[in-house]
Amino acid sequence: MDLLEAETLVELALEFISHVPDPVLVDVGTGSGCTGGALAVHAPSARVYALDLSSHALRVAQANALRCRVRTVGAIETLKDVFQLLLRDSIPFVSNLNLQAFTS
Repeated sequence: MDLLEAETLVELALEFISHVPDPVLVDVGTGSGCTGGALAVHAPSARVYALDLSSHALRVAQANALRCRVRTVGAIETLKDVFQLLLRDSIPFVSNLNLQAFTS
């Protein structure tokens, strides 16, 4: 599977959720939080979570998230919402096989 540019990922996500009322999105491996932030800005009805295992990345994402209404979390188990879209940009240590657990 080829990796998408972040802008393309955001555009595809926005198209995917365009007919979903109040969508819940999870930006996995958020890093600086740019993808989640862009989604929150362009889809104001969405609830966006930024997820990363790196505490440093979460601190950076949290600082950026304050401007965009993005909630930062450290582990997927902490999510209370049912989500419509799980996004991953370039996370080399998460294989497509591991993501199958989220699609059942």
